[in-house]
Amino acid sequence: MTRFNAPKGTPPAIQYVEVSTLKIVDHYQRSADTSRSQTLIKNIAEYWDWRLCVPLTVSQRSEGLYVLDGQHRLAAARMRGDIVHLPASVSLFSSIAEEALLFVQANANRKKFTPFDEFRARIAAGDHAAIEVRDLVEDAGLKIAPHSARVNWKPGEIGIFKAVERAVKLYGRPVVSAALTQMGEAFSYQKMTKCSPVFGGLCLAFFRPKHAVDPDELADILGIMECDEWAEHPFLEDQRSGAGRSEAMLKAILHEMSEVGQLNG
Repeated sequence: MTRFNAPKGTPPAIQYVEVSTLKIVDHYQRSADTSRSQTLIKNIAEYWDWRLCVPLTVSQRSEGLYVLDGQHRLAAARMRGDIVHLPASVSLFSSIAEEALLFVQANANRKKFTPFDEFRARIAAGDHAAIEVRDLVEDAGLKIAPHSARVNWKPGEIGIFKAVERAVKLYGRPVVSAALTQMGEAFSYQKMTKCSPVFGGLCLAFFRPKHAVDPDELADILGIMECDEWAEHPFLEDQRSGAGRSEAMLKAILHEMSEVGQLNG
């Protein structure tokens, strides 16, 4: 039988606490005044769902109840005005230092909710835009990578779901489909850890008809290098922004086509 260390502390009291009585620990808590926190608080308030409201972690001090974890939920409840009580897990601590230590440990042990986790959750929730992105990618013979650890991605997996979603809004579904199809035909057997500029350049190629890029000729050109090699093309050396790298990639593709005499129009 596995031997564990003895549990620390005493079991908390699970109770409903009046929102007006709860206080925030402000000398070691993360600030909720940032624009990101304020956006999160407004979102929680607007779409309040009791099923997502897990108990706040609260410290019982002689001078009152202090929230160690859950200040965004508390702020959202106060913003709404119609949430009178919140569930809380109330514990006793020997000192403020012990409180702070628990706060650090809780946040250090908490798994960060990554964009990949969020995207999968959106699909499971039936989000139309996320499902459209998944379908466009899979129709092109590619897959959305399951996590952010690029070194462990398999051939044909990509992590540019946010870029694909933005591109659908900017260029429309047909353009995005054409760009992804070209990537699938050229690179699906490869690891594609740097494919964002390639995707951006291909979207521009299909969005700007003045280039008259023939898909068959384009596929041949893309095949002269691997996807990640395209992302290291000399034309991209001085470009850092996403838009700049897409423009540079388009120029690189057109340049390579011109070099072999395959540019139409």
